[in-house]
Amino acid sequence: LPFGWILAAVLVVAAVVVALTQLNKAGQLLLQVAPEDAEVVIDDQPVKGPFPLSVERNPGDYIISASAPGYDKLVKNVEVKAGAKDVVELKLRPSADTGFELVSEPPDRPVWLDGRPLTAGEDSTGPQIRTNFKADRVAPGRHVLEIKDDPQYQDWRYEFMQEPGRILKIQARLEPQSVAKPESPKPRAEPVAAAPSAQPTEAPPAPAEATPTPTPSPPAATPAPRPVATAPKPAPRPAPRPAASAPRPAPAATGGTCTVTLGAKPWAKVFIDGEDTGKITPLVGFELPCGRHKVKFVNPELQIEKTETITVRSGEPFKKVFVLVDADE
Repeated sequence: LPFGWILAAVLVVAAVVVALTQLNKAGQLLLQVAPEDAEVVIDDQPVKGPFPLSVERNPGDYIISASAPGYDKLVKNVEVKAGAKDVVELKLRPSADTGFELVSEPPDRPVWLDGRPLTAGEDSTGPQIRTNFKADRVAPGRHVLEIKDDPQYQDWRYEFMQEPGRILKIQARLEPQSVAKPESPKPRAEPVAAAPSAQPTEAPPAPAEATPTPTPSPPAATPAPRPVATAPKPAPRPAPRPAASAPRPAPAATGGTCTVTLGAKPWAKVFIDGEDTGKITPLVGFELPCGRHKVKFVNPELQIEKTETITVRSGEPFKKVFVLVDADE
């Protein structure tokens, strides 16, 4: 065969190989998830965070799902193209059974949630909500409710932990604005009247005797004034000593402050050394004294309660995810 035919054949084969390589080149998906602790699955294969996370997949169609306690499950169909980079946003919507009911006394007061006016409608364009009302689809976690800027009542503020799958009942009793009371006039100290001193009196003239030169009798001596007797002031009574308060128990562990990051599957409330932290997993960057501690995980929905013992050391951040349900259960 002529050399030109051979060269053309080689070029055709190379072009086919390059085309096949491009067609089979993996694509990238940038997963943006809210909340960040949600469980993400791609075609029944779990994807572990932290998010946002970039994953590679071969060209084709995939089913991506995301779920978290207190949120509606989200499912998306995604097509991965060869060599392409696509962003997949998975923003979960709080579930209808997660929220709170607020009743105030007096009613009909505007409400703020997390520093912003709480408005009707999901697009936050409606009028500001006034008590009394029920709010659903509130994201699990810590929130702050406020009733403020009322000239008749003092500002009211309430911090709470929204639990997944629960409608909390909250009452707000507003206190009237305090009215400044006029100060009562202090009684003036009356001056002590001095005892009158005895004034000298002139003695009546003595009867005149039959003498050629009568001599007048000398005037009576003036008596010295009597001092005013004042009652001695009672000695001040010693102030009663405050009752000795019971000594507070020393913390279970000392030696500086450490940080722990705790996770649990499934989610759970976190108690440390018998005290409620007010938080649910994941518990990120929580500060506590270094040393040994008992951590109790409680999931009221699944009736799970499990206690673990951890040891945290200074300069060594503690991170661990605890599985609360055995695989054979």
